Amino acid sequence: MLGRSFVKRVERAYEKHVTPPKQHIWMDYESHSFYLYDDDKKALIYKPTKTGFSFHDSDDLVRQMIGPYGSGKTTACIAEIIFRSCQMPKANNGKRYSRWAIIRNTYAELESTTYVSWCSWFSNLGNVHRNKKPLLTMRHNFNDAEGEIELEVIFIALDSESDVRKLKSLEVCGIYINEASEIPYAVFEHVLPRTGRYMMNQFSDYWRGVILDTNPPNSKHWIYKVFEVDKVGSHSIYHQPPGLLKNEDGNWIANHAADNFERLGRDYYLNAALGKTQEFINVYCLGNYGSLINGKAVYHEYNDDLHSVDSINFNNDLPIYIGMDFGLTPCAVFVQENNLGCYDVVHELVSERLGMTQFIETMLQPFISRNLKGIEIAAIIGDPAGEKKNENDMTSCFDILHEAGFMIQGCSTNLITPRLEGVRNCLNTLVEGKAKLRVSRKNCPVIREGLLGGYEYKRLKVLGSDVYDNKPNKNFYSHSQDALQYIILYLTAQSMSIKEPVAYEPHLMRL
Repeated sequence: MLGRSFVKRVERAYEKHVTPPKQHIWMDYESHSFYLYDDDKKALIYKPTKTGFSFHDSDDLVRQMIGPYGSGKTTACIAEIIFRSCQMPKANNGKRYSRWAIIRNTYAELESTTYVSWCSWFSNLGNVHRNKKPLLTMRHNFNDAEGEIELEVIFIALDSESDVRKLKSLEVCGIYINEASEIPYAVFEHVLPRTGRYMMNQFSDYWRGVILDTNPPNSKHWIYKVFEVDKVGSHSIYHQPPGLLKNEDGNWIANHAADNFERLGRDYYLNAALGKTQEFINVYCLGNYGSLINGKAVYHEYNDDLHSVDSINFNNDLPIYIGMDFGLTPCAVFVQENNLGCYDVVHELVSERLGMTQFIETMLQPFISRNLKGIEIAAIIGDPAGEKKNENDMTSCFDILHEAGFMIQGCSTNLITPRLEGVRNCLNTLVEGKAKLRVSRKNCPVIREGLLGGYEYKRLKVLGSDVYDNKPNKNFYSHSQDALQYIILYLTAQSMSIKEPVAYEPHLMRL
C-alpha cells in the first residue's frame, strides 16, 4: 500500500500544477476592462484607451491598431487575447481552451520586446508553464470566476517569405502580429487561414481572426493598401490621436486627448520631438503615415489629419479648375473652390510614359465625359513650357490641347519659389477652422503621397553633414505636384484681384 505521506505529496503536486490558483481574473466586458485578484483583493490592471475600447468592441476578422510611440497599442492587443480566451465556448469537460500565436519579425525582437511585454502583464496569470523549444511558448491555467481556462501562447519570428513554412499545420484561435509594418505581405496573407482551426472537433462557434499593431509605415506599404485603399471587407483600422498639436503660434503642444496620455505624462511627446526631423515627428509623435524618402520633405507644413479627407465629391454647382503638367508623364489635377473659399483637390489623373495625344484620348476626355457633365470648367492652367514647339512636327502640348477643345493657358510663372509659396500659404491657412487646402485620399493618392514626403529635396553627398538641393527632386511625385502648384498659384492670384472670365468655349471640346 502507498504511504499516506506519499499520497499527500502527489495531491499537493497535482494541486500545484493542475488546479487554478486563488489568483484569477474578473472580466468587465461592458467597459472592456479586467481586474486581477491578488491575495483576495481586486485591483484594476487594464482599462482601455478610447481607441482601445473601439478596437475591443469590434468583431471584425482582421483589426489593425496604428498610432504614435507609447500609445498603448501592444497592451491593447495582448489584452484582446485575454478577452477572447475568456469568451471561448466550453469543451466537453467544462473547460475553455484557447491557443494564440504572437508574431514578430525577428527572434531577437520577439524575445526582447514582445515576450517581455506579455510577461510584464501576465507572468503570474494562474499556473504558468514556459517552454523554449521547439518554439517559445507560455501556457496559462487560470480561473475568471466562470470556470477554468487553458491558454497557450506561441511566440513565432517571421521576417521573410521563406518563414511562411512555420505557419504550416498551425492551428490557433487567433494570431497577433506585433509591429506589423516590419512583416512582409507574404506572411500576412497566410495568417488568417490558420485561425479558427483549434479544437474544431469539439466546438467551432467562436471568434477567429488576426489582430495587428504598428507605428505608421510609409504610404507604399501593404498596410496602407489593404486598410486604407482597398478597404478589404471585415478588415478595420483604428487610428490613435496624435501626441502633439500645434498652437496658434505654430509651436508644438501636448495633446491631452492622446491615448495613454495620463500614463505617459504631458512632456513625453514634446521630449520625443526634441531635435528630431519633421518626418520622425510626423510618424512617431503624430501617428501619420510616412513616405519612402531619402531626402527632406518639401512641405513640412503638411498635416495628413488636417489636410486630407477620405473622399471629396465634385460639387455640380461649383466650377472646376484644372492644373496640368506635361512631358512623358502628363497629369491633371482637378480642384474646386468651395463656399468657404477653400480649395478641394478632388481628383487626379497621373500617367506614365504617355504622349499628350494618348493622355487626352485615353484618360482626360473619358474622365471628363463620365464625371463632369454639366459642370463648368472655369480654367485650365498648365506649365508655360507647354507652349514650346516640338522640333519634329512644330506642334506644342498647348496646340494638341487646343485642337482637342481644351482652352488651356500657361501659368503666370514657372519659377519654383512662388509656386511652392502658393501651396505653403494654403497649408498654413485655416478658414473658419477648416484647412484652406484639402486633398481626397481616395482619388488623389499620388498627390497625397507627395505631400507626405515623396515630393522631396534630394540629399547631396556631403561627408559628415545633411545637405540638400535647393530645388525639389524630379521624381514620380513631382509632376502631379507641379500641376497642383500651377492651379493653386492661379487661384490664389485670382483671389487677390477681380476675377475676369476665362476664354473657354465648352462646345469646342470633342468628347
